[in-house]
Amino acid sequence: ISLHQAGITNVVASSGTSLTNEEINLIKRFTRNIVIIYDGDNAGIKAATRGIDMILEKDMNVKVLLLPSGDDPDSFARKHSSDEITDYINSQKTDFLTFRTKLAVEELQNDPIKRAQFINEIALTIAKIPNEINRMVYIQECSKILTIDEGTIKNQVTRNLGTQPKSYQTQQFPKAPTQLAPKQVDKILENERDIIKLLVRNGSTIISVENPN
Repeated sequence: ISLHQAGITNVVASSGTSLTNEEINLIKRFTRNIVIIYDGDNAGIKAATRGIDMILEKDMNVKVLLLPSGDDPDSFARKHSSDEITDYINSQKTDFLTFRTKLAVEELQNDPIKRAQFINEIALTIAKIPNEINRMVYIQECSKILTIDEGTIKNQVTRNLGTQPKSYQTQQFPKAPTQLAPKQVDKILENERDIIKLLVRNGSTIISVENPN
C-alpha cells in the first residue's frame, strides 16, 4: 500500500506469507519480468533465495532487490519519493546469480568445501530454468563469476536436469494476456467472470457435458 501511495503501482505483496506458485502464475499472466523485494535481514535473504527457484521454474525473468538494513517496503516507501524509490530499484536490482554470489563471497574465498557446495547449489538452481538458451547464458555467467570451467558447470547442470520432474524440462506455458490483442484479453476476462459466476451460483450442481466426439 505504501509503495502504491508513493507512485509505484506495478507492485503486489504476499501479505507476510511465503510466495506461492499460485501467486507467481497470477503475476505471469501480466508479465514475465519480476523483481522480488525483501528485507535485508537473514529471514528476507532466505525468502528471496526460495522465491528465486520458484520463479525460475515458471520460465520468468527474475531480479532481486534487498532493502537497506532495518527497512521493509513500507518504511522504505515512507522515507523516499517516487523518483528515489524508482532510482533505487533500477540501480540495486540484480540477477539471482550475482545476488547469491555476493552474499556468499566472503565464506567462499577461504573454504574450498563451501565453494564446491555453493557451485552445486547454483547448478541446481540453473537446472530449474526450462528454457535451454537461458540456461546456457547463466552457465556462462556462472563460469565467469566463479572462475570455474564452463564445461564443468554445464555437466553438473545436465546431471541436475535428470533429477527434475519432466514438466520442468518440457512444460510449455501459454502466452500471457499482455501478449494478446486487447480484444482477446477482454474476452478471456469476460469468460473468467462467467465461470466464477457459475461456480458461485451453482457450486453444488453436477453438470453433464456430452462428448462431441
